[in-house]
Amino acid sequence: MKTVFAILCTMLLITGPVNAQSQTKSDECDCLKHDLCVKLEQLLSFKDKPDFSINGFETGGPYHKWLLEVQSLCDARSRDKRSSGNHPLPASLQTAPDDLELLAREYQNKSGKSDTKHIRTMLPKLKKTIGYVDYLNAKQKPDKMTMRTWSDSSGTFSVSARFVSMASDTVKLEKAGGVAIQVPINKLSEKDQTYLTELRKNGLLGRAAK
Repeated sequence: MKTVFAILCTMLLITGPVNAQSQTKSDECDCLKHDLCVKLEQLLSFKDKPDFSINGFETGGPYHKWLLEVQSLCDARSRDKRSSGNHPLPASLQTAPDDLELLAREYQNKSGKSDTKHIRTMLPKLKKTIGYVDYLNAKQKPDKMTMRTWSDSSGTFSVSARFVSMASDTVKLEKAGGVAIQVPINKLSEKDQTYLTELRKNGLLGRAAK
């Protein structure tokens, strides 16, 4: 009997960290995808502007900061690989920051001409890798989801409010009249926690509530 109990304890000790590690990897993927979607959206907004065609990413220019921020995503991905040995991200996502920079260079070099074959091939692949369509769809949701009823896990408390942002362990809600509240995620009902999980999967990652 003691042997069985010891085995069960060992299994719990092993599976606990594994599950936590899997969740951490999922969060890292979601965060990187979101950051890349933001940067791709910005690139697509300025790629055809005359000043970009002329100046590109030259130091001190209006688009140099964008390039530095994308390169910082590349550097962060490389540090993860060096520190852990086994990279926490899928292979296709590992190369996505570099692919985004290459795509930006292609837009810079075409100088107002039609998109190159490389651009037409790379852009759809990158969009699929980082979930760009889901990101755009999620951006349209906040106005539509506006107010909803949130309940606690016991079912004794509920409030009508709209989602504002989500931190690691709290969610920020806004009640009618603009009154903001912060609620621990683990105190919410299972339905509300599932709702937040879906928001995260769709790329709607609000900044941590202040």
